[in-house]
Amino acid sequence: RSTAMHNTITLDGKTLTTMLGKCVRESRGEYVDMVKVSNASYATLSHERSVFHLKSQGVFVILDKAEGTATGSVDLHWHFCPGTVNFESIDGAFGATTAFGDGNDMHFRTFCFDGTSVVSSFRSSTGTSWTSDVIGSKTERPCCSVGITKSGSNAVHFVSVIVPVSTLST
Repeated sequence: RSTAMHNTITLDGKTLTTMLGKCVRESRGEYVDMVKVSNASYATLSHERSVFHLKSQGVFVILDKAEGTATGSVDLHWHFCPGTVNFESIDGAFGATTAFGDGNDMHFRTFCFDGTSVVSSFRSSTGTSWTSDVIGSKTERPCCSVGITKSGSNAVHFVSVIVPVSTLST
């Protein structure tokens, strides 16, 4: 139930007590669909997420922005489907590649920005979280977080790209 167990941003690992989210914009196009949502996550930090789906390649680009006067550890959490996921840090980004073996694998990369500068000294961690489709049971799944320390009023940005493996092999 903690905020860190969801695909979202946390501030200093604290769990949200209220959710005041709203859809800011939604558009559907011939080539790209987009949705933008905003949430007053913490008293001094808001979270805005924009998701772009590039239809022809099946690629998703997710832009997360945390802004406000808050200072501290801002972490973006991702939880994957149960199965094998290989994690790595390459080229100034944190990455993951699924190895499900069923033809539905994906590459995943997250880049961190402090204001407008790419940050290569991000923090990352991997581990296990849980999911449940049935009350009273749970299934282990891999997870990761990527974070940087926010200072001052600069916004923190995360750019995540999710690419189907089949797209890269064609």
